[in-house]
Amino acid sequence: ARRLRPVEDLAWDGVVVLELVAGPGGGAPVVSLSQSSGIRELDTAARKLLLQVLDSVALPRQMFRLTIPIHYSKGE
Repeated sequence: ARRLRPVEDLAWDGVVVLELVAGPGGGAPVVSLSQSSGIRELDTAARKLLLQVLDSVALPRQMFRLTIPIHYSKGE
C-alpha cells in the first residue's frame, strides 16, 4: 500500500467537503466524502481531522446532518 505524506509537507490547495450524519440516540456518527479535492492526501487528512475532532466533543443525541467544507491552502 502506498504511504500518504503528511499534509503539512505538501504544497497543495484544495477544498474537501465532508458530510457528517448522526443518528438518534447518540450513536457513532458517519463521516463520508461529499466532494473530493481531487487529491487523495487532502481528502484523507480532512476525514482524519474531523474524526479527531469528533473524539473530543459531545454531540447532540438527536439525528442531524452537517456538510463541512475544509479548505487547504499553501498560504502563499
